[in-house]
Amino acid sequence: MVYGATQDEMATAFKIGAVIGGIAALMAWLYFATYSLSALLAMAGGAVVFGGLLSYWTAKAKRGLVRTFRYVHH
Repeated sequence: MVYGATQDEMATAFKIGAVIGGIAALMAWLYFATYSLSALLAMAGGAVVFGGLLSYWTAKAKRGLVRTFRYVHH
C-alpha cells in the first residue's frame, strides 16, 4: 500500500496505467517487429508497472497542489 492513497485511487491509477502501458507496449512491439511472445509480455509488464506508477504520481502531485492551494488561500 502506498502512503496517502486509498484503495480506489490505486485501482484507478493502475487501470489508467494498464491502458497507457498496453498501448505503449503494442506500439513498441510493432515498431521493433520482435514477434516473440516473451518480449511482448516483458514489455507489457514493465509498461503497466511504469504507467501505473506514473499516473499514480501525477494524481498524487495534483492532489498535493490542490491541498497546498486551498491551505494558502484560507
